[in-house]
Amino acid sequence: MTRQQYDGYFGRCPLCNNTDGYVNVESSHWFFCSERKVMWCAGANVFSSWQNETEEEQKRNWDQLGLDKYEQIQPVYPEDAKC
Repeated sequence: MTRQQYDGYFGRCPLCNNTDGYVNVESSHWFFCSERKVMWCAGANVFSSWQNETEEEQKRNWDQLGLDKYEQIQPVYPEDAKC
């Protein structure tokens, strides 16, 4: 599980303009905001971190955060992001 600040390139919560990092689900990367209980997918195979995690580790990270109770949303991006 990765928790760190990002510049918003991979999106931010539209309600508070924040992110708490991401977790991997197979090769996809899910960013989330714990305060607002929202999440969004930033793509697949963007970060190599998923290759160093077992499926059990990924499931444990997902379950610890309770992401199955989070709402999937469309994030906001910084104006200068080049997508």
